[in-house]
Amino acid sequence: MTAGTETRTAGVRASLPRRMLAFTLDVLIMLLPLTLLTAVVASVLGAGGASVPDESQQTQLSDLLWVPAFLAILAAVFGTFWMLGRSPAMMLLGLRATRLDGGRAGPYQAASRGALTAAFLASALVLPVSGFSDPPAAGYNGLDYAIIWGSLAVFAASLLGYVCLLWDRTGQTLQDRLLRVKVVRA
Repeated sequence: MTAGTETRTAGVRASLPRRMLAFTLDVLIMLLPLTLLTAVVASVLGAGGASVPDESQQTQLSDLLWVPAFLAILAAVFGTFWMLGRSPAMMLLGLRATRLDGGRAGPYQAASRGALTAAFLASALVLPVSGFSDPPAAGYNGLDYAIIWGSLAVFAASLLGYVCLLWDRTGQTLQDRLLRVKVVRA
């Protein structure tokens, strides 16, 4: 067997339904503790926004102080799981993340994959929380539009990466291909 063949045959790829179920379960498992932790960090940083004294108030930059903390927490959590090769849901469903040759993902791959996952999830959450939080009568300011369009762009690009699973013969997302990793059955 040649080295190229070994790379392609190391581990049986995980099915699309199993990967999507694992991803969904991981999000549900981690959403509550991450949301609580982010709320604590946001309150320490003084990111207000809980009370809206005036209906004409528009999103201010200070309202978004929690976003970098949330991204960092998500990236660290998912990066750690990628470094270990498994998330809680992946363990439950018998999946593991590996390099193409079957070894554990390296620090760069794990951190990058964690950051990409964080960007995807955060864009899905930031859009409704910050982009559409103003009353419609107040209208949107430039920051609102930047949040809405930026979040939509990141979300669409990330979603496209996952849609690649539908036709990719190796069962990799675009993100997996860029970082030279795969998800296989354990």
